[in-house]
Formats: sequence, C-alpha cells, structure tokens
Amino acid sequence: MEGANFNEKESLNLIASMIAKTQERFQSNGVTFIISGYVTVIISLIVYFSLRATGDPDYNFLWFLIPVCGYSLFYFLEYRKEREKPVHTFIDSMVAKIWIVFGVVVMLLMFTSFITSLPILFIISLLISAGTALTGLVIRYPLIATVGFIGTFLSLACLFVPDYLMQILVFALIFLIIHVIPGHVLYSRYKKSTR
Repeated sequence: MEGANFNEKESLNLIASMIAKTQERFQSNGVTFIISGYVTVIISLIVYFSLRATGDPDYNFLWFLIPVCGYSLFYFLEYRKEREKPVHTFIDSMVAKIWIVFGVVVMLLMFTSFITSLPILFIISLLISAGTALTGLVIRYPLIATVGFIGTFLSLACLFVPDYLMQILVFALIFLIIHVIPGHVLYSRYKKSTR
C-alpha cells in the first residue's frame, strides 16, 4: 500500500473502512470498558468501606490495585484473542496511543498524590472521561463520546463534594456511567451481530 496513489474517493473509502473496522473491534472489546469499569467501581467501594470502617488512610494504597487488577484481567481475558493477531488500522493505533498517554499521566498523578495534596479523584475522573470522549470522537462512536462528556461534567462533583468518602462514591458512579454501562451496551451489540 505504501506509495499507492489514491484519488479522493478511494482515500475517503479507506478512511471510512478503517473507522468501521476500529468500531467493530471496539464493539467486541466492550470487554475492555467492562473490565476497567468494574475493577474501578469495586476497588473504589473497597476503599470507601475500609476507610469508613477504620479511618486508616493507609487503605488509600488500595487504589493501586486498579491498574494491577485491570491489566491482569484484561491480559488474561484478551490473551486468547491476541493469538489470532488481527490487523490493526491506523485508527486502532491512534486510540491505543491515546490510552497509553492517559494511563501514564494517571499513574504519575497517583504517585504524586501521595507526596502532595491533589484533588486526585477529580483529576483522574476528568482525564479518563476526557479519554473516553476522545476515543468516541476518533472512532465516530456517539455513545462513547457522549458518556465521556457526561463523565467530564460529573467529575466536577468531586470538587464540590467536601467529604472525601462521598467523593469516592461519586468517582465510582462516574466509572459506572462512562465504562460499565457502555461496555455492556457495546458487548451486547457485538453478541447480537455475531449471531
């Protein structure tokens, strides 16, 4: 394909085809959203109940279980699919790079929040919601873009809820909205399309 000359119509068809393939793969990967959403919600609730029961701030270290559990589950559940080595489009690569950048920034912020005071739940929910909206816009998937923007606005609630424990519940709710629910919708659509 390198060096091939495309006219305007062929170029647009190629781009549309890449976006359609990414949407299809993303739909089947509603599992990614389901995993990240449930892991975040469950760990958030564990942190909430642990802090509420004991008041011991060391339970905040449990937040680091989100990337550990999330990546482990994703690797375990998706490893079988990866053996098939599907062809990845430029759009797939762009979406993956978007999430690598957001993931690195979130991890950096998580470590920083133990050194200095940050409104960490606001920042992380804002970043992940923005990443979700950006993903939806790039792959032209209105559901994903919409929930990303909803999460972006909801993340502001973390700034206005004065109680940290209540902020944790708001944080969990945001992930339920931006990843768990759309993940199930995507996966359901995928299952119907493969019947």
